[in-house]
This record gives sequence, structure tokens and C-alpha cells, in this order.
Amino acid sequence: MLVARPLRQLRVPSSSDVATAGYTYIRAYTSHIGTPQPQDTVLSEDGVRTLRKRENGGRSLPLPPLMDPVAVKAKGRYREPKPLKSEEGKTEFQKELEANPYAQALATPVRHCAVTNARLPAHFLLPLVSHLDPHQIDDTADTTKRPSKHITARLVPDIKLDIPRELRSPARGYVLAEHHILEHLSSKRRWMFVVTERMKRWFALKTGRQWHNMKVQKEWQWEEGTPEKVLGKLREEVVKRLAVAIEDKEVVLAQPGSTPLAADEEQGVACYLPLAKSLETDIEAALTQDLGIAPGVRAYDLAHLLGEDYLRRMLESHGVEDHGSRSWVAVPKSADTVELQLALLRLEAYTHNNKA
Repeated sequence: MLVARPLRQLRVPSSSDVATAGYTYIRAYTSHIGTPQPQDTVLSEDGVRTLRKRENGGRSLPLPPLMDPVAVKAKGRYREPKPLKSEEGKTEFQKELEANPYAQALATPVRHCAVTNARLPAHFLLPLVSHLDPHQIDDTADTTKRPSKHITARLVPDIKLDIPRELRSPARGYVLAEHHILEHLSSKRRWMFVVTERMKRWFALKTGRQWHNMKVQKEWQWEEGTPEKVLGKLREEVVKRLAVAIEDKEVVLAQPGSTPLAADEEQGVACYLPLAKSLETDIEAALTQDLGIAPGVRAYDLAHLLGEDYLRRMLESHGVEDHGSRSWVAVPKSADTVELQLALLRLEAYTHNNKA
């Protein structure tokens, strides 16, 4: 017999009652289920994913990418450094290419010259980069007297630039690495045409401005004497490479009055570097006549490329004070001397048709 209960005795179940009932149900439902065992996996036919085997013999299903070891490993494959190739596994042709400075120069990425519109390998071009002045950044961070609108950028050659990477623009402009090109940019503010849109966007992001309202002549600066500064850095690079080669005995340094290399040794010489000041216009012809070397071997006039001060300083540091007319350096064909030869090529191209 049903008995009606008063309404005041009826109540709505609380959230705790529902949770308790749900927990009791789940516990009763899963009490017979044991600890899940790892399932067998198999690699797919193409090897790009891991499949989970089915117990009933059905078609294997792929694992989620977060659980797939193949996918996890492939995700970071571009961050892992490649193993160094051993010399034993290289062919003779590969070794010849590594020892050939001209092949290494032509293998550099192709870039566009903003002055001549030529597309050349980056070896023949000079990169220009925009950067913020670290002193302006420090002053702005310390005080509020100099707001961000007074911060200016500088356009400088990216050669041994002692500026933190976060203060340099990732975008670069390129011009021919020749002295007269930089002189052309320095006159009449022609350097402003090298500032690209990407440089403006980077500078606007750093200073919180609108890039399309920027005026290059007010926001950027070009240092005076840039052509001579680049020449000095290129000379320092040649002196550094040559000094390292002499210390490591990678080149043959001859004293005054010595005879040239033998015929069999001369086959492995990449170039000669006379240490004396030459008055001849054709240094290779003068060297061939003076030392009797085989014609066709490249020769660089160090007295002209480095200048008397750089040349004298380098020779005195290695105990070669008297550099007479028969003093020379023989640079062999080797992968160890490629950087020296590339530095000589850059310096010679930069000083071409220049009296500096």
C-alpha cells in the first residue's frame, strides 16, 4: 500500500550525493578490470608511423602523434647536429673541391646587389645590417628622459660586428664588396636606398612606431669613413689567417736569398705571396722573372694589399725583419689554407682599382 509523503520531506539531491553515487557506480563497474597491459606495436610499411596491433586480428591502427616514438623523433630531426664527415669517406673530387677557393666562393648563396642589381654569390658581396645603439638602449632603460622616439638605427657592414644579435636586424642588404661602391654610398646619402622594408619593420617593432611613416634620413645613421674601416677589417682578417698558417706551418716561409720550390713541390702550390714591395704593375710577371717559378701560378702583392705597416708588423712578429726582394710565402693547395685564400680574394677584389 502506497503512502503519500509530505512535500517537506522531499529534497533535491545535492552534488555530493551525485558524486558519491557516481563513484560507487564506477568502482563497481571497474572492479573486475585489471591494470592495462602494454600492447604490441609494429612499424608501418612506409616507416613513418607506429601501428597498434589488434587482439582480434583486425587492421592495425596508428598511435596518436604524441605517443608515436617515430613522430616524436622526426619532430626534432632538424635540431640535431649532423655528424661530421670523415676524410676517409670523401672522394678525390670532393677533396679537390674543398681545397679549391674558387669553388668555395661560387658555392655561397646568391644574393642581390642593391646598387648594381646584380645577383652574385655572397662571397663577392658585402652584407649591410641595421642595429640599435647599445648606449641608447641602456640610457632609455635607466631613465625616462630619453623616450623611444629618439632612438636611431645605424646601417653598418656586417663584418666582425661587436653588437649583440638581439640588437641587429635579421634582414640584410648586400652591395658589391668593392671600395668604390662604398664611396658611392657614402656620398649624397645614397646609402639610404640600401635600407629595406624588412629593416623598417624590424626597427618599428623594436621602438613601437609605424614603419610606413619612418623617414630613413632621420631614423638611420651612416658612419663616416666606412670604406676605410672595411678595408682595415679585411686586412686584419688576412693578417690573422696568414699568422695562423705560419704558426701551424701550413705555408712555406722563405728567407731572403732562398730558391723557389722544386718542380714536384710546385705542383701543389696554390699561390705565392711576395713579401717585398714591388714596383711592377704585373706582380705575377715580376715574380716569375725574379724567382723563376712556373707561369700561371697566382701571386698576390702583399705590400699593396696590406700596406707597409701591416706587412712590417706581421713579419716582425714572426722574426722575419729583413724582407728582401727574394722573400716569399708559398701557400699549398689544401683545405686548411682555403680560408686564407678566400680572405686574399676578398681583399684583392675590394682594393681593385683603388689606390688605398
